[in-house]
Formats: sequence, structure tokens, C-alpha cells
Amino acid sequence: MSAPPFQWSKIFDWFTEIRDRRALLRRVGVLTLLAVLAADVTDATINLLTQPARLWPSMVQTSFTAGVISLIFITAICRANFRLYKLKSEMERLSRTDLQTGILNRRGFFETAQARRGEAESSVLLLIDIDHFKRINDRYGHLAGDDVIGAVARHLGLFMDQRDVYGRVGGEEFAALLVGCNLAEARARADAIRIDVARAMELRLADGSQVTISVGIAAWAPDVPLLSGFAAADRALYAAKRAGRNRVAIQPRAAA
Repeated sequence: MSAPPFQWSKIFDWFTEIRDRRALLRRVGVLTLLAVLAADVTDATINLLTQPARLWPSMVQTSFTAGVISLIFITAICRANFRLYKLKSEMERLSRTDLQTGILNRRGFFETAQARRGEAESSVLLLIDIDHFKRINDRYGHLAGDDVIGAVARHLGLFMDQRDVYGRVGGEEFAALLVGCNLAEARARADAIRIDVARAMELRLADGSQVTISVGIAAWAPDVPLLSGFAAADRALYAAKRAGRNRVAIQPRAAA
């Protein structure tokens, strides 16, 4: 079997994707050394052919000059690449983050959940919707609605484990992936979230009304497409809505 072709892009990535200051110092040191060696080889070759007696003095002078000039320019270039990489990382983070709540947005949730699918033999998807949210906006105003969305996001995060993924996937809709969780455990956690939201003082509105949520649950195995699991959780959510809201409904397994 032949060796894979050399990928020049890896060298380019090594030079441009400088993630921290330690990597910055390594790049500057390696590139400066390479520049000095290249200058010395060129200088020695020329002197051997033209002025052999000046070989060593010239190499010392060339090494010093090449080192100083290379250090200045390479440091400037690497610092610029470092800043560009940080800006790129921040832009990627923002593109996957819901600006209103600070949690993952729809894109971020789906990408992260897809990446976690192989971490457990089975997981559970939760789809969470704020009940009568349009009524909240109409009665109390959109600022109150925004406060409710932010509060629900915070309370949802209180019930997530380190491996779990959660985000805001719609206007008043949230999703969570409980990695390695079974349906019974997911049901217990979903009920705890629902009760916590209903009882939370910060979610009580001006007239004492409570904010409630409905939750749809579906099992999700790694061999099932994520969208199929999401659709199953969505069907369970609508079943909870039809049954009167402020409750949890389960769709046992998503179809492959």
C-alpha cells in the first residue's frame, strides 16, 4: 500500500492556527531558527565559491543579522495570525450561540449533539416549549417574554450534566440531549425541570401567573438520524400540548 501524499495544508495550518501564547513562542522560535539556517547555508555556499577565508566571520555576521530581522518580522506575522485565529474562534462561537440566552442556538445544538452521538449506546432527546408564550408576549410585552425565555434557559441548565447538550432551537422552544440516559431517568429529570420552572419565583408574572412548560421525550440511538430523533421528540411534545400542557409525554423510540 502506497504512502498517503504529503499534505502541504498541514504546514499552512501549523503556521496560521496559533491557539495560545505558548504555541506563538514555539512558532517564532522554529521559524526564526529555520530562517537563520537558510541564510547561513546560502552565505556559506557563496563564500566557499568566492571568499573561503571569510567563511566563519561572514557566517557569524549573517547569523546575527538574519536572526534579528527574522525575529522581528516572524514575531509580527505570528502575532497577527494569533489574533486572527482568536477572532475566527470567537466568530465561530457566536455563530453557534443564542445571543439572548447565551446557550447554544439551533445550529450549535445540532452540531454538538451530532458530535456526541457516539459517546453512549443510547441517549434521550428532550424538546421543551413554553406554554402559551404568545399570550405572555401579548399581555405583558416582549421584554417580559424575553425575561421568561432567559429564565427558562437558566433553569434548564441547572438540570444538565457535563456530557449533556442543550440549546434554544426556536423562539420559545429548547432542546436537550441527555447522553447515556434512559427513558425513565429522562422522564424524572424532565418532570423536575417542569416543576422547577412552574414554582420559580423569578418566573412569576405581574399578576401572579406562573410560567409552565411542556416536554416531549424520545429515545435516540446512534444508528438513528438526529432529525428523526428530533421529530419523535416533537411528536411527543405535541402530545403533551394536546393533553393540557404543563406535562411530559414520551415517544419511546425514533424510527431509523
